[in-house]
Amino acid sequence: MKKFSKRTLIITICALFIIISVAGVWAMAGNNISEEISKWRQQKSWQNKGTLENLIQENNMLSLSELSPYNYYEFLNFTGILGFVNLYLGRYKPYGLREFNDKYPIEYIKSIDSDHIYVVYKLYKEENETIYVYLVFNNCIGEYDKSSNDEFEYWSYRGEFYFISEELKFSDYSSIKAGDGIDNIASIDPTVYSYLYNIMAPRLGMEGTVKQFCTLHLLEDGYLVINYISDTYCINIEEATAHLKVSSITFYKNYENIKEAKPNSYLFKNGKVELPS
Repeated sequence: MKKFSKRTLIITICALFIIISVAGVWAMAGNNISEEISKWRQQKSWQNKGTLENLIQENNMLSLSELSPYNYYEFLNFTGILGFVNLYLGRYKPYGLREFNDKYPIEYIKSIDSDHIYVVYKLYKEENETIYVYLVFNNCIGEYDKSSNDEFEYWSYRGEFYFISEELKFSDYSSIKAGDGIDNIASIDPTVYSYLYNIMAPRLGMEGTVKQFCTLHLLEDGYLVINYISDTYCINIEEATAHLKVSSITFYKNYENIKEAKPNSYLFKNGKVELPS
């Protein structure tokens, strides 16, 4: 057996220590976002313009599978998504980013454009069922002081959300065509059922029937809008699942095309989304 000198052994141990330390710092970097956001001023959560973007650029995000899991029902109840009643009535819960972070520490956040970011949380319903929810936050400092637009930013959740089971692209939906049912969409992304139970169910309770519906899907390469129509008025989820068929499927690469439609609240009240051309 080859023998190592004491000097070589010391150098080897030191090199391993440095590698492990660097790896540890790299792995923990994604968690610094939550820590930094928690330091934002307690009474007024606005920050200097560019603060959040710098924070995003300086930190490494965890992968979706590495995110801390939270209870699906508790999280959706906190946001007002559960049952969607608050959003349906326009009574969403406009939490600021810091308030959200205080309750559910942020581990994954990305910019959409200068006025929109999204935060991703990992939720579990059953032992083997994981759902990811994307929450869109708006920079709404102008609502409080229009003169501050160029100096400050304030990020607030206004009710826009997306469910996904995994990161998907538009090409994953290439087999979908007009006439396909809800189950066809669910074979690609099972979270379509979460839209049914959290958007359609309360709508049925308030309006009695549903004949049109829409789901929006946040993809790696854009935004997908799927409209459904039924040949009859559906009075429950079971009927809706059986009778709703895809009437159109539209892909948008740019968030600019979809953000003004206020997707979730809009589709819920009108049955479908009519996006600007």
